[in-house]
Amino acid sequence: MLTNPMTIKDVGTAAILKEVGLLTYSRAQEAESDDYSVRYLSSSNYACDGTAGFFQKLLDEGDGARIPEFLSSHPDPAARVGAIRKAAAEAGCSTKLGDPSTWKAFQTSLPTPEKSEKPREKGETE
Repeated sequence: MLTNPMTIKDVGTAAILKEVGLLTYSRAQEAESDDYSVRYLSSSNYACDGTAGFFQKLLDEGDGARIPEFLSSHPDPAARVGAIRKAAAEAGCSTKLGDPSTWKAFQTSLPTPEKSEKPREKGETE
């Protein structure tokens, strides 16, 4: 409880409460982006729940240590997997993985440090 006049402890408590409130807002933004990924991918040739695979991989390859969600700026990865899969089921979109050869072709089309040109200096022209 805050006192009047405020003490240093009160200032610290207020700062913590503010940060926890901001974390909730950040988690809401992350959840919204996960939902958007399902909608975006539903009109592509990729699995609309593909983002869930990313978070599942984090869970599978992680060390098991997790920050409590209320102290994190991001939703819990396991909760994200569930929410993404639920959104995909509700959207009725394909969750089938695409042809791996198209993924490999896409990957090889991306520039690599060896293929890329040296970045231009500020003000430098061709």
